[in-house]
Amino acid sequence: MFIYFSKNLFILALLSFAPVLFYGDEAQNAALRKVAHTQQNHETEISTIHQKMQTIDSSIDALREELTALIQATKTVTADGIQGTEKKAKSLEASIEKCVRDTHLLKDRTNELVECVQSFKKMAESAVESTKVHAKQIQDLESAMRSLVKAIDKAACRCCSTASGAKCSGPAIYRVQSGDSLGKIAKEQHSSISAIKEANNLRSDTIVPGQELQIP
Repeated sequence: MFIYFSKNLFILALLSFAPVLFYGDEAQNAALRKVAHTQQNHETEISTIHQKMQTIDSSIDALREELTALIQATKTVTADGIQGTEKKAKSLEASIEKCVRDTHLLKDRTNELVECVQSFKKMAESAVESTKVHAKQIQDLESAMRSLVKAIDKAACRCCSTASGAKCSGPAIYRVQSGDSLGKIAKEQHSSISAIKEANNLRSDTIVPGQELQIP
């Protein structure tokens, strides 16, 4: 009787740590979603900047063509029109210089955003690896809990047999774990599906994690 209560207290102590592990997963998932959202915003901004750069390059080409045409026109115009043509040419040159400066600024901003996106990708990869390690730790803990429960059940049965010189007077109690089935439990506990269903008044083979079953 002491071993049976000790087993239940031990299981409850182990299960009390499970929410901490799972809440950790939720925090990591939230961080991953935030990183992915920020990365997507940066990538959208980079795409917009690229479009603006293409527009500026097109404007520069058009202005250069217009400037070339004006230069050619100055060779044929009269002396009275040369002064006006030169002013227009200077205005076009100023516009081209402004477009070039804007292009350089946009390129610098694009480089900054690319570096930022790469940094976020590294953070996301690191978070994914951390999540995998965390999931592996949870699986190891579940496996260890199952092994301990089985070991405690066997130890309780041996103690009962040693004290009475016979098998345990009452049925063993098994707590259903995730992934268990009646067939699997019956095989591990050296019993049968029909005997377990009869001992627990089960009408179907459906069982749920945490459910306690008497093993005849």
